[in-house]
Parts: sequence; structure tokens; C-alpha cells
Amino acid sequence: MSNSEYQLSVVVSKHGDPEIAEENMERLAVAFLNLFPSSGAVTAADFCRNTLDVTFSVDATDAKAATDLGGEMFIAAAEAAELEPTEILDMRTTLVRSPGHDRLTDEMVLA
Repeated sequence: MSNSEYQLSVVVSKHGDPEIAEENMERLAVAFLNLFPSSGAVTAADFCRNTLDVTFSVDATDAKAATDLGGEMFIAAAEAAELEPTEILDMRTTLVRSPGHDRLTDEMVLA
């Protein structure tokens, strides 16, 4: 089975507090860049909820493999960024559809 691209989004508590969010976002982005340069990681914070989130891409055979790999990548980057472990509030895995993907999928179903 060939790999597909998946986008993962991980939201954690506490690290988005306005006092520390900017520093945490930068540290996490740098950690992803150093460890997983092709992941295209982007960090953001929600000051109202005091959450920090990161969105990045992985190549995997299916959504479960992407989620497992993405979780390992997030943990490694968070540790490298020296972020204190905290609760993961949300983790989403989404298949990135490439141009023609729906047509190809329909053709495979019909074959």
C-alpha cells in the first residue's frame, strides 16, 4: 500500500497563556523544524483558552499510522522544545486530498 499525506493538528492546554505563548510557539516551531523539517509545522495559540496548537504533515499508509507517527513526532518536538508535559485536548488527523484524488478513488471503486 502506498503512502498518503495526512495533516495532523494537536492542541494542548496551558502553553498558550499570553505570558508564555509566543516563546512556546517559537520553541515548538524550531523543534519541529530541526527534527522534522519536511513536516511544514505551524504553531498557534488561543489566548482565551490558554492553548497551544501545532499543525503539521506526515506521510503514512493510513489514518491510524499517521496518528501514531504524528503523536510520536509531537512528543519528540515538545520534549526538544522543553515544554512541560500537559494535557492533549484535541488531536485530529485528516487526509490531504491531492488534485484528482476523488476521480482516482472513484475509478478504483468502479474497476
